[in-house]
Amino acid sequence: EVSAVSVNINNKSNLYILGVYRPPKRDKESFATALQTLSAILDPWTSSSNRHTIVIVGDFNVDSLVPSNESLQLSEFLATYNIQRLDLPPTRITSDTFSSIDMFCVTSECKDGVEFQVCHTG
Repeated sequence: EVSAVSVNINNKSNLYILGVYRPPKRDKESFATALQTLSAILDPWTSSSNRHTIVIVGDFNVDSLVPSNESLQLSEFLATYNIQRLDLPPTRITSDTFSSIDMFCVTSECKDGVEFQVCHTG
């Protein structure tokens, strides 16, 4: 599931913001489908000659704290669009486990200028 908005800033460049959610199914088919969905959205935005800033946020259910094939595939996929997943602290915490399944990703050339924090809402 993906929601997207385009924000034009001072008629100079577009900022694309995607909110993503992938249910915690752990089969290869659902992961491949999620990447195909993102591809269909990102392809037109990254193929134009204009530079656009892309931000992807949400819950992709890929734990960035645990090395896995899905984590590697997601990083490689994002890299093809010049996008990087930034490190988040654990965002899902229970009495005996913790994980970082949420993601915050930005266009690679913006990553050094981005400051963010996880806001605990309840």
